[in-house]
Amino acid sequence: MNLSTAAFVRWLTVAGAFAMLGACDKAASDAQPSATASAASAAPTLSATASAAPSATASAAAAPALPEDWVDLDLSPAGKVWADYTLKGPKDAKVKKGFPDPTIEAGDFALVLSMTHTKKTTANLDTARAYGVSWRALTDTDELFEYETSGEQNGEKFVRVNFNAFPKVDGKPIGCGGLNNQKERSQLAQMMAACRTLRKK
Repeated sequence: MNLSTAAFVRWLTVAGAFAMLGACDKAASDAQPSATASAASAAPTLSATASAAPSATASAAAAPALPEDWVDLDLSPAGKVWADYTLKGPKDAKVKKGFPDPTIEAGDFALVLSMTHTKKTTANLDTARAYGVSWRALTDTDELFEYETSGEQNGEKFVRVNFNAFPKVDGKPIGCGGLNNQKERSQLAQMMAACRTLRKK
């Protein structure tokens, strides 16, 4: 990977306001959190396309039940606009104000919320194609965009997955996505389930 590509990857890691994007070389377990849903790498045959996406029904069916020890998290620490909202998550999760978008973090459980990024965009993913990062949609509906990114860094291929969900509260969509990329799709399931619990108090 040349220097310009490395610089682009670093930019994507720190510059995005919500998790709708592109390329990062690390998974949640070995990278610092960022407000961008970073990239992943895969076989060279993966193309930058959203075709052949499985149905959202299949994805939802695979989602596990919420852990019994999860609690309603008060989102007031995220700022005034979030004061009336709660979301279920680990009892030790920390709600952080964030600039501009708040995060909810507890180990590998890490979400970013947004009142402004409330529909799918692939702009950053598409931009990353010029730097050797490919992507494909795994689930692509109005309520859920689950995707896989792939590329190569320092001579090693990498594959990552992430998602952006858009649950509706009182008829209004709100952005809820993974703060970090994950190595396995199964790691997204509980976080996607948590997004579906977003509601007003």
